[in-house]
Amino acid sequence: MQLIVDHGALRNALNLCVSASSKVIPILANVLLTAKDDVLTIANTDLELTVITQVTAVVRENGTETVSLESLASIAKTASEPISITTAENGRLNITTGSSKYALPTLSPEDYPTLPTMTDDGSPSECREIELSASEILPMIATVSYSQTTEETRFQLAGALMKIENGSIDLVTTNGHAMALCSLPHKSPNGSTFLPANLLRAMNKLTSKTGAMIEIAWTRGFVSSTAGATQIIARKADANFPNYREVIPKSHSKRVTCDTERFRSAISRVAPFSLSKAIRCDLSNGSIKLSTENAERGMGVDIVPSDYAGESMTIGFDSSLVSGAISTIDTAQVCLEFEDKRSAIVMRPVNSELPFVAIHIIMPMELK
Repeated sequence: MQLIVDHGALRNALNLCVSASSKVIPILANVLLTAKDDVLTIANTDLELTVITQVTAVVRENGTETVSLESLASIAKTASEPISITTAENGRLNITTGSSKYALPTLSPEDYPTLPTMTDDGSPSECREIELSASEILPMIATVSYSQTTEETRFQLAGALMKIENGSIDLVTTNGHAMALCSLPHKSPNGSTFLPANLLRAMNKLTSKTGAMIEIAWTRGFVSSTAGATQIIARKADANFPNYREVIPKSHSKRVTCDTERFRSAISRVAPFSLSKAIRCDLSNGSIKLSTENAERGMGVDIVPSDYAGESMTIGFDSSLVSGAISTIDTAQVCLEFEDKRSAIVMRPVNSELPFVAIHIIMPMELK
């Protein structure tokens, strides 16, 4: 193998591959490099997630090698000139960029795991796919990611359900205490698939180009995301996702609107004084009083002006969940809807200009 590749293009490609890196066995710490027809294909897998991307290169001799992702990424990160890669007779990979020279050990490409494809578990006709603008799907992912579960015993909820139904795409996550839902109008046949957490994290690196499109495809065993010359393939988990529409309260008698940044900063100021993450929320005409108190850390209080006009009441909520939800809201005002202190809190942005509708469901906490 002998080629010359742009240092910036190689650096960006390797940054994508980090999403699927693993050191469980030596071969998985390596990336698979394939040079052919002036294209360098770079692949990396941890057996659950696979990243395959291509960059243009001047290929003088076709070939395939595997080399340490960490070492190659370190070279590309500090390089400021094109990078020359050549297979040496001693089995090492000779790399030159500017005045710097390196010799990296390699492992046999034959020992590298077989890369999955979207037809591995069925015929192409069994593969469903949709295409979305990156400006639509990536903000949706950013909006719902905070409410994924991190509990190992609930691994089936570590990711997002994508459901296409009645001219809309729903992307929803839940950890049993909070739920985030984004709904985007989209004309496509009904269907659904589960997007694992590792795929969601990797998708955030896919593209930053304005107007770029992202294709999401799924089969019985895999789900993939493709943008330009990069494809990310994830093994699907047997997700038993709850009926999320039943979680959304059908009605509410109380509604309060306040300044988003004011509410966000108030939570951040009083939350450190709570050992259990619980915050007391006292609603009265024109204000929201947030407070925490315990013998070990002391007391914190902050008051947020609001448009609330109703009977005084007290609600308890988990500060980390509300902070996660409100961190995704970029509108000037946020709206909270609820029925009573035991009912779920529905949080929505006010006058959002995003192409999708977002709602957040936060379960209340009992105050001691």
